[in-house]
Amino acid sequence: MVCTSQPLAAQAGLDMLKRGGNAVDAAIAAAAALTVLEPAIGYAQEGYPVSPILGKYWEAAVANWHERLRGEQFRPLFETFSIQGRAPRIGEMWRCPDQAKSLQEIAESQAAAFYEGELADRIDRYSREHGGYMQPQGHLQLVMNTIDFGLNPQAALDALRWLWLGERTVKVEPEFPDYLAQALERKGHRIVRATDEKEFGRGQIIWRDADSGVLMGATDPRTDGAVAGW
Repeated sequence: MVCTSQPLAAQAGLDMLKRGGNAVDAAIAAAAALTVLEPAIGYAQEGYPVSPILGKYWEAAVANWHERLRGEQFRPLFETFSIQGRAPRIGEMWRCPDQAKSLQEIAESQAAAFYEGELADRIDRYSREHGGYMQPQGHLQLVMNTIDFGLNPQAALDALRWLWLGERTVKVEPEFPDYLAQALERKGHRIVRATDEKEFGRGQIIWRDADSGVLMGATDPRTDGAVAGW
């Protein structure tokens, strides 16, 4: 079973399982396909024409980056996913040689490069230097939802989230209950209510029942997710 935030990526992971790959192989294939569609290395090296819908949202994303993402920590994002600061145009060939190199390292090391070595060190160093933003906080909340509150995988993903911004400031999702926000304010926190869910991460979960071996999959309602079984 494969769960991803993008249906084609789920199929890429599923194809890897069908070819005899294990769960790690499938996860790498799906993760790669989320940024450059499978086969990821070939597309990254040789390029592909930007489709109309992709081009539309890519342009909007880059414009948003210019407005909101200022600082040295965001330079690699612009260098990797823009062309001299602009989005690739619809129909323009898009290539990403640096990503192809990283994916090739992961493939040649049978995924070991993702966890150890130069590539893993660079990922870890960047995360430590610039903070993890929502990802570690989202992981914590999912674990808390499943272990402390006993929620099933889908309910754990559906639950409203918060984002600690620093000091006593906490951002909450638009539907976060007023009574909880007010209770946090009474404890001295500054509550910021977001206007949408884009800052609060996206996740997928696969559980295996210890007794029956049955897999349970779930995907985040904050994205166009998919759960693919085989």
